[in-house]
Amino acid sequence: MTHGLASMRDFRRHATHEAPLIRRAERIWPMALGWGALSLLLVAIGGLVVFIALDTADPSVFWAGAAIVAFALFLLGSICVVALANARGWRIRREAAELALARGWHFELEVDPRHFRGSLFTAGRDGRVETAMHTHEPRMIEVGNYTFSASAGRSLKGIDQVGYVRMVLDNELPHMYLQAQNRVRPRPYSFTFDRVQRVDLEGDFINHWRLFVPEGHGPDAYYIFMPDLMQTFVDVIPGCDVEIVGTEMYIYAPGRFDLANADVLAAAETIAETVGAHTASRAARFTDLVGKDVPRLSPATAWALRLAPAFVVSAMLIVLAGQSGLFG
Repeated sequence: MTHGLASMRDFRRHATHEAPLIRRAERIWPMALGWGALSLLLVAIGGLVVFIALDTADPSVFWAGAAIVAFALFLLGSICVVALANARGWRIRREAAELALARGWHFELEVDPRHFRGSLFTAGRDGRVETAMHTHEPRMIEVGNYTFSASAGRSLKGIDQVGYVRMVLDNELPHMYLQAQNRVRPRPYSFTFDRVQRVDLEGDFINHWRLFVPEGHGPDAYYIFMPDLMQTFVDVIPGCDVEIVGTEMYIYAPGRFDLANADVLAAAETIAETVGAHTASRAARFTDLVGKDVPRLSPATAWALRLAPAFVVSAMLIVLAGQSGLFG
C-alpha cells in the first residue's frame, strides 16, 4: 500500500478495497442505528415513568424509570466507546503505514491468513493478518498482527491479537515447534502435539522451551537448534514461541505489536540480524530434504486415534465379563 495516506479519509477509502475483512469486522453502523433507536425509545419510556412517579410521589416507580434511563445512557455510551476504539485503530494503522514507508518497508493493511504456513494462522475464527510490513534486507522479514475471534473460554475479550515475525530461510526444514515455558500471560491459541514428537533440549534450555518435531527427525532438530542458537533465542526472544515450516520461520510474541512504534521495526531488524541470520546459517547446511516432502507435526488427536482400538476392545471385554456373571 503506497497511496491513500494524504488524509485519514483517503486512507479509509482505499481500505474499502484493500482490507474487506477489517471493514466488515468493524462495521458498527447497523449496530449503532439499532442501539441508538432502542436507546431513544428507552429514554422516552424512562422519562415518562419518572414523570408519572413525580406526579404520584411513588419512589419505587421513580427508581424504575431512572434505571431505564440509565440503561439507555449505557447503550449510547457503548456505541461511543466502540466508535472511538475503531477510530483509534484506524489512526494507528495509518501511522504504521507512514512509518513503514518512511523506513523503506513494504506495507499491507490486510493479508489473507491462508497465505501463511504457520500454525498460528489457523487459530480461532474470522482470522485476518493486519498491518503487515516486510523488507528484503538483509533477508526477507515480515512483522504484523494476527487478529482472530478466540475460542470459547480462552479469552474474556473475545477478540485477540498476536504479533508475529516471519523470516525466509535458505533450505526446507522439517516442521519444528518451540513452545515457550513460564509465559507471563496465557496463549489465546493452543497447538497440542503428539507427545511422541517431543524432543528434550540440552542443558538449561529445557526450562525455556519444549521442542516438538516429527517422529524420526530428532537428530535434525539437534542439528538446527544447537546450544549457541538456543542461547541467542534466550537472549533475544524470551517467552516467544518459534515455529519452522519448510523454508519459513515464525516467531509468535506473547501479545500484539504496536506497529506505529518505530522500536518494533528496530527490534524486528535486530531479530533478523541475530536469530534470523543464525538460524539461516544452520539451515543453509541442511540438505536432507532436497526434493522431498516436508514432514509435518501430528496433532494430539492422532494419539487418541491410536488408542481408540484399545478402548473398543476393553469395552467389549467389560461387556462380555458382565454378561458372563464375572462381576457377580
